[in-house]
Amino acid sequence: PFDAFELFGGEDYYEQNGFQTAKYYENRENGIHYPVVGSSDSHNQYGDFRPYDGKTIVFSPKNERKALIASIKDFYTVVVDCVQLRMAGDFRFIKYGNFLLKNYFPIHDEYCFEEGRAMKGYVTGEEDAAELLKILHGRTDKLLKKYFKF
Repeated sequence: PFDAFELFGGEDYYEQNGFQTAKYYENRENGIHYPVVGSSDSHNQYGDFRPYDGKTIVFSPKNERKALIASIKDFYTVVVDCVQLRMAGDFRFIKYGNFLLKNYFPIHDEYCFEEGRAMKGYVTGEEDAAELLKILHGRTDKLLKKYFKF
């Protein structure tokens, strides 16, 4: 018994993600359906970033622990393998996840990077950092509202 199946993990060899994917679709064909997640398998926040990490897109009404867990258990996920971009899960979520990976996440990540750089500048005493933070404030929320209707 488990709540979710790690379909894509943090390894780049076929036996890891390829076998997991084959087993997942074989089970679905046989009427066994379970929630899926992807994970980097990282056990800390330091060290080398590996571009082949597995990831999970969770379609959840709130970015809160309980809502995320419920959304995963209710099959509102798509998993992303970053070795060569591919996704698995329900087809409608794969299509939406692909759209988000191309149109939402790159902008979101750039906004977060710029705001993080300004925060670092503020903490280290850069002269105009506070003003820049005021200008940047709220951009990610506006972007979220543009792409998601909750």
